[in-house]
Amino acid sequence: MSATVTLAFLVFIPCFTLLWCTHGLFALLGEPTAVISEGGHFVRILLSALFPNLVLLGVLRVILPSLGAATLLSWTMPLMAIANGLTNAGLIHGLFGLPRMGLFGSATASALTGWTVTLILLALSLCHPRVRHVLKPQLFPRHVLGRLISLGFPMMMGAAAEILMFQITALRAGQLGTNSLAAHQVAINVTALLFMVSLAFGQATNMRVAYWRGAGQRSQARRATLIGLALVMTWSLLTSILLLMWPEKIIGLYFRSTPPTPEALALMSVLLKIAGVYQIVDGTQTVCNGALRGCGDTFTPMLIAFGCFGFIGVGFGGWLAFQNHMGVEGLWIGMASALAATSLGFAVRLRRVLWSD
Repeated sequence: MSATVTLAFLVFIPCFTLLWCTHGLFALLGEPTAVISEGGHFVRILLSALFPNLVLLGVLRVILPSLGAATLLSWTMPLMAIANGLTNAGLIHGLFGLPRMGLFGSATASALTGWTVTLILLALSLCHPRVRHVLKPQLFPRHVLGRLISLGFPMMMGAAAEILMFQITALRAGQLGTNSLAAHQVAINVTALLFMVSLAFGQATNMRVAYWRGAGQRSQARRATLIGLALVMTWSLLTSILLLMWPEKIIGLYFRSTPPTPEALALMSVLLKIAGVYQIVDGTQTVCNGALRGCGDTFTPMLIAFGCFGFIGVGFGGWLAFQNHMGVEGLWIGMASALAATSLGFAVRLRRVLWSD
């Protein structure tokens, strides 16, 4: 545990430094003056909760399931979602006697929620006998930190490649105008919410494959992988049907009193349909990546992620959007293509790692 916290803190320092320079990064990317000013201030408010979210909450969310204490997360994570929603509504619109802060109220609410839920989860963990023993500060051999870095650094870089693809796409959507940005934000919010189930299947597959590999039971590790793939494909197929058949109903949940412009509404519908197409490959790549991590294979998946998300997601998507004049639709086709290529690459690698004799 001490080694994991140390590593998380080492990651926290450059992340904080980079995000603190958001004003300069937005200016470098050519964002409008209003976005530079308000966006930079928004990020700096969120930075006040980066330490608990990344170092404390982030570590606990990883170790608790492996210690058989996942129920602590099932109690606190829904609480976090509800509290975050209520405090966001309160501070944005001035409800429940809270000050009306608008955009910055959202950042303030998220920061307060992050600190509160982290402290609650930490207190619950200290009351759990098995977890409390692991949380005790202790010296650790250097080779433990080295092993964590050798496994964790490629995982971090692979995840960073995917996150950067989505973040760069969001910035590019902003360059295409407010309608494109609004459509992108609604679509990405919907898909991110649906993706949480796929992510859970991926993490569960990761733990089960690691368990059976450690026990020397390759056949059981394969079985766990196939079950994970079956579950995520079932979920992804259902969400795909939902997005393809009823995009307008989903959009309606986001707009009650003030409807979007006709152009934004049309773009939202198109983007949700593109998301419906890539649901299955997105879920598949998550489970395959989880199984590869359970096998201790992280370097090659990192290379696959960099190649697919960088060259296809950012490069090809940008070409479609700007050189081929497809706008935000081109950006999303690029993301979908990157996820499909990543899914194929992870599947081929997993077959070689887990199914080879």
